[in-house]
Amino acid sequence: MFKKFILTFLFLCILTSCNFKNLIPKNNELVYIDCPKSLILLAGSKKIEKDVILSINKNYRIDCFYNTDQPDKTIFEINYIIDATNSDTDTSLLSFDFWVFLTNKKENIKIDELVFQKIIDFESIDNDSEVSQFSFKDQVIIDSEKYKEGIKIFISLN
Repeated sequence: MFKKFILTFLFLCILTSCNFKNLIPKNNELVYIDCPKSLILLAGSKKIEKDVILSINKNYRIDCFYNTDQPDKTIFEINYIIDATNSDTDTSLLSFDFWVFLTNKKENIKIDELVFQKIIDFESIDNDSEVSQFSFKDQVIIDSEKYKEGIKIFISLN
């Protein structure tokens, strides 16, 4: 019995010390790239909904990258904060649309337009402050060729 244990242990040690190439697939890597210019549309920077003033916080962040597994797709990850003023309203849920427009550099051709429907839950916050902040994250995926030609990103509320 003891010999079987020793032999099994030695066999496992030898087996695990061998180099097995490509048994585990290579992890996909993210390659970060320069982000295009982005702006908040003035007309869509604020919205009044059910006596609540919603506005896009100017401290938004856009991360631009592509996955080595799919180099033909460029991903823009938009992290933004919505400020809600006068949130002591009767409603517990508030919905709004977050719009993303992609244009060429000259801003004369619209490449893409995306709408993300969002919901704010006022029950999950303390109403002690006058302005409540809600964080959101969205992704926009476009062809890398369009990115290489040059684009601008515009964000807005509706």
